Amino acid sequence: DKFPGADRHMTVLNPPAWLQNGSYPAQTDRLVFDSLFDQDGLNRRTDLRPIQSSPVGMTVTVGAGEAWVRGDTVARQGMYHVVNDAPVTLTVAPSSPTYARRDLIVLRVHDSAVTGSTDLAALEIITGTAAEFPTTPSMPETSILIGVVEISASATTITTSDIDGGDAQLALLNADIMPRVPLVTSATRPAVADRYPGMRIYESDTSREWAWGGSGTDWSFRGGPP
Repeated sequence: DKFPGADRHMTVLNPPAWLQNGSYPAQTDRLVFDSLFDQDGLNRRTDLRPIQSSPVGMTVTVGAGEAWVRGDTVARQGMYHVVNDAPVTLTVAPSSPTYARRDLIVLRVHDSAVTGSTDLAALEIITGTAAEFPTTPSMPETSILIGVVEISASATTITTSDIDGGDAQLALLNADIMPRVPLVTSATRPAVADRYPGMRIYESDTSREWAWGGSGTDWSFRGGPP
């Protein structure tokens, strides 16, 4: 049993979380958070943003931030919370002299209670295969996407134009607990009658998040590109 601290011979997992006289594994807390989120991902749109390194080279730098990663290696693995408190520089594998390649930047959780012998969270490069028509490599288990890197044939540097962090998703609370952040464009913001104080929206065309202050056109900037 990968989770020996919980009784798995019953329909109800025991002991329940936060029982005063109970003792339970970390998985129980992870399942609490798992129940609160519809989707794992970045804590904020500006978290863990991948950028060109300085000095430029075959590297990518990922900024500080927080994220939620849902375990999907085994059933009922739960949700992990990960904090990166300083920029991390990742090395990209050498380019092919002939073909382009597509790599992924991921945040991955390794948990020896589930598989393997490592216990850590890590920012990693998943190296794709160079080809005439390069495809996107598969995501590893228990990870979230941070960005995509396009490596040209014979490339010796990775610059801003090669890095795309736009596909990194935000963690979303369960819609029954908190309304979802509506996905709109800068031209299709909600009508006044559909807004409420504190409402947040995300604009897909600008990659910006806004909050409504409660009157008129009073939208305040909450995150995204300047």
